[in-house]
Amino acid sequence: PEFNAKSVSWGGDSDLRKGFVAGTLTIGRAKRERSISHYNVYWRDASGKRGDLVGKVPAGDFSEPDCEGSACELISKTKTGDTYYFERQPYADDELATISVSGPGNVTIVQFTTEDYYDALTVGGMELSGDLTDSLPMSFALAEGLGEILWASDSSVNDKGWAFLLRQFGAEASFYLDAVKPLADGLEVVAAYGRNEFPGEGLAVSIADYDRGSRPSSAFAPVSIAFADTDPAAGVVGGVATVGLANGSEAGGVTSYRVDFASAEGAALGDGWTVQPNGSDIVELLIAGAKVPSGATKLIARAQNNVGLSDGYAAVDLVDIVPVPPMNVTWSTDRDGRPGHISGDLTIAPASPEVGILAYVAYWVEGGTRISEAGRQAPKGFGTEAVIHFSFGTKVEGSSILVVSVYAWGEMKEGITLQIEDLESTRRLDEVRAVPPTLLKTPRPPAPMAGAEPWIEQPEAAPAAQWVAEGAPAPHQGAVSCALTIP
Repeated sequence: PEFNAKSVSWGGDSDLRKGFVAGTLTIGRAKRERSISHYNVYWRDASGKRGDLVGKVPAGDFSEPDCEGSACELISKTKTGDTYYFERQPYADDELATISVSGPGNVTIVQFTTEDYYDALTVGGMELSGDLTDSLPMSFALAEGLGEILWASDSSVNDKGWAFLLRQFGAEASFYLDAVKPLADGLEVVAAYGRNEFPGEGLAVSIADYDRGSRPSSAFAPVSIAFADTDPAAGVVGGVATVGLANGSEAGGVTSYRVDFASAEGAALGDGWTVQPNGSDIVELLIAGAKVPSGATKLIARAQNNVGLSDGYAAVDLVDIVPVPPMNVTWSTDRDGRPGHISGDLTIAPASPEVGILAYVAYWVEGGTRISEAGRQAPKGFGTEAVIHFSFGTKVEGSSILVVSVYAWGEMKEGITLQIEDLESTRRLDEVRAVPPTLLKTPRPPAPMAGAEPWIEQPEAAPAAQWVAEGAPAPHQGAVSCALTIP
């Protein structure tokens, strides 16, 4: 085998009989499994001596993302949990990259602006090109098995580029150890192909035998905790913490659950809270105006009984949400030539940070007083601008627009105010700002079908350029526009 397993962990003893252990061993699959047929699981003692074979776990065709091509070193890649973030912004001429990855999984496009038709990203067999900002985010499913994401740009005209999230499923395999008298105090995992094993040392994990006189086993620790801060004050959090419970936790001797602030390493900080089970598969804890201890980055939940706390815990990142307005707001220009009406785009540069923002809301204002809501847009995330479109015929209800951030606890009073100019079509043509003409590419002609009409000689396509005069207002008396095509 080219690689060994990446990780191994023990979920705790779920058999509370003294002298017996049972539970789930979780194996992080190797970086690439193409040279692995299975993983061997052995007993292993504290001295590192390998014992008898316990069982085997089949390998699949898992493969982490792997890039080949001239542009790979230019593409930024980061990973958080089981999610990768790929970004190429801005890009250059003649770029080519193929990202090979195994499914199942999904790809979410979060930023995308390329030269239309000529520079493309292909995901799940679908070619993406042009400015897709208004359609973002876009999601695509990765089918099970090996697949590819392709990127290519041509030799001229570039744009802002793209970014996407890639989430893989199936990066872990599970091995359930039935109730057994342990032959050692640990387990070892090593990758294998047939009879040949990975030449390096295997990955080991210790196991412990729990009984009813012990503190709760990690097998009965909470499986999840969720929390979102709804207190706008800095350094203070408030909201409801929801703790998901393990199956059979009451039979496992759990009498209550402990919720604490914790460091990045999982060390509890501060006094914390105790919450009692209620017979359901979740418990909820109301946290009101709690000051965040220094060094706290998480909330953790552990199982508890009269002996002590479980080693295992569920954790959630702690985010102290402080209200922030958008960075900036811009207006395209009025495209509706009638007085008292507008049409155009209000572009909102996202707040920083954008965590906790449910929406951006635009209000018509006059003299500092809000008149009515003009529109709203949910944040797209990842630094992507939000756009509120004003359709043709939108009635003007104030001289300015105020854009504010909205959170779970309510919306901000302060925001970004922008004056909206209601342009009329009676302006003279020479008042319109001139826009330089643009030389456009001619779309590629479709390739002739192989063998079609062999008696006809197919001449090479003559080069052509199109010269377009842009910037004229909507047609009305006195307006002119023209186009000249030169073969």
